[in-house]
Amino acid sequence: MEGFQREVHTVNGVKIVMYVAGEGQPLLFLHGAGTFHGFEFARKWTRNFRVMLPYHPGFGESDDCPEMGDIHDYVMHYVDLLDALAIEKVNLVGFSLGGFLAARFASEHSHRVIKLALVGPAGLRDRENPMTDVLAVPPDQLPGLLVENFEVLKPYSSDRAGPRLHRRPVPGIHHGGAPDLGPSMGSETAAPTASGEDADAVALGRE
Repeated sequence: MEGFQREVHTVNGVKIVMYVAGEGQPLLFLHGAGTFHGFEFARKWTRNFRVMLPYHPGFGESDDCPEMGDIHDYVMHYVDLLDALAIEKVNLVGFSLGGFLAARFASEHSHRVIKLALVGPAGLRDRENPMTDVLAVPPDQLPGLLVENFEVLKPYSSDRAGPRLHRRPVPGIHHGGAPDLGPSMGSETAAPTASGEDADAVALGRE
């Protein structure tokens, strides 16, 4: 990414790649199960924050770590990463699967979170706004649930996506059901969500 510094860190023997730019309070973004769309949207955040965009182990440019078997392992991975970087607290933003991960991180390590923004968090259920079980949807029907105009996805199809798609099953996801939230979060936990310009406002701590 132009304007971002590519850093490689080793966390418990696993090499992970992280892109960093900006000045100010640290902002850690946790991506979803797919990263083929890139992180261009985060560029504006660098005006106010030191933005950190890591690939989870097993995703994108980071090495895989078969030993990481559930979402708690990923939570502890980021605890260890922050410790290695000597960062005590961060503004935490999570999207989709990353929103699920960010919520778990915040529930278990709230003392390390300055502000939390969840954008379309997977697995956090709200009875008034039920989430579609995407694992039960036939593949040919998925594009219609992602976007109204499929043309916007064509630049990211097959050959463009390449290795940026996750390389193994997403932890905590049970086929035929919603993500396993574990004992620290109830199955009907409601969570704040944001999208579009609202997501930018939440992530940047603006009204």
